[in-house]
Amino acid sequence: MTPSFRLVPVACLLCLAAACQRSPDNEAATAPPVQEESPAAPAARAAAPATEAGSAYACADGTRVHVAFGDHEAAVRWADGRALTLPRAESASKGGGDVYVGDTASLQRDGARLQLHDGDRAATTCEPQGTGATGAARYACDAGTTLTRNDDGSYRAEVPGNPAVRMGRIAGSEPPVYTGASLYLRIGDGDAVLTQGDRANELHCTAR
Repeated sequence: MTPSFRLVPVACLLCLAAACQRSPDNEAATAPPVQEESPAAPAARAAAPATEAGSAYACADGTRVHVAFGDHEAAVRWADGRALTLPRAESASKGGGDVYVGDTASLQRDGARLQLHDGDRAATTCEPQGTGATGAARYACDAGTTLTRNDDGSYRAEVPGNPAVRMGRIAGSEPPVYTGASLYLRIGDGDAVLTQGDRANELHCTAR
């Protein structure tokens, strides 16, 4: 069951659809048009310069990669400058975790951890660098909420139907805690929890 999560208007302008219901007539009038999803590319291609947030990963075999995940692909950049965009394998992703497959490389994502296959090299496990200290670059939360790390280290919380909220880190907090308006973000190992100041509502978030 999707947890309800709302903030009082005075403390913050957030209000999730689960807590503040719209009337059917008004919802039909204001709902944006549905756009068709673009099919995933059939094969890996050279990655275009990535502008979306991504995360740096350190692998057990010493490999260092940066990965930015999109809706249908993963843009992978190696420390030596090599870059590929791997399409998401829809059929292989149904059994748990997301799988991205190209001609010379592939990876599987399970939470914050990756399994990377690169050419003839044996598969290696990759962990996000600095997750325990600063958190992942992006989180997907319950009720459609997203968290994105800003360049200054703060987080931007986007709750559907509400203005974005910037949350800065509380100095000295370990594990890291971020706050903004009446929101609190507590970072864990590969996941996070977003709550109101009174902890009456709670959203669970997974590193993306």
